[in-house]
Amino acid sequence: MVLQYYLFKRNIAFFINYTQLRIVKLQTFVNITLIKEKFLQLIFMLARNKSLHLAQSNSALNSFKNDQFDQELWGRFIDSKEILFYFLSLLKITHNYQK
Repeated sequence: MVLQYYLFKRNIAFFINYTQLRIVKLQTFVNITLIKEKFLQLIFMLARNKSLHLAQSNSALNSFKNDQFDQELWGRFIDSKEILFYFLSLLKITHNYQK
């Protein structure tokens, strides 16, 4: 349950990043008509949103207390191999995404 929640948050961040890249490609190669100021605001807003999702997940996973989940469940998650799976999958996706 905990792992699925953080995988979902991670996937949202990657979707935001993909959307941001598509908008940049559309603006650059297809010449969609966005005013430069609005285009930059949109890119900044998407980047900020992505950063917030990842920062929240990172801070939660690096703490021993969590307000969203029962402390017993959270403690078992931190001690389990699921958290290792999460970090390894995040590294793998990040590595594949940068290629």
